[in-house]
Amino acid sequence: MDAEFTRGLALVEKDLEALEVRTMLQGGDDHRDAMVTIHPGAGGLESQDWAGMLMRMYTRWSERGGFWES
Repeated sequence: MDAEFTRGLALVEKDLEALEVRTMLQGGDDHRDAMVTIHPGAGGLESQDWAGMLMRMYTRWSERGGFWES
């Protein structure tokens, strides 16, 4: 029973996340493009690693959401 509940909860969470994104993207300017730039700060390799992780995170998010990125 716990496994069934966990699966059901995961589906509800996924649906809720999709609904939240659709709700956020309903403004008058939401049909326009957005530009996101990520620059590592003055932290050396650690800063570069963090910037790389952010880039991968946003790239994967945009791919899952059906957004175009370059």
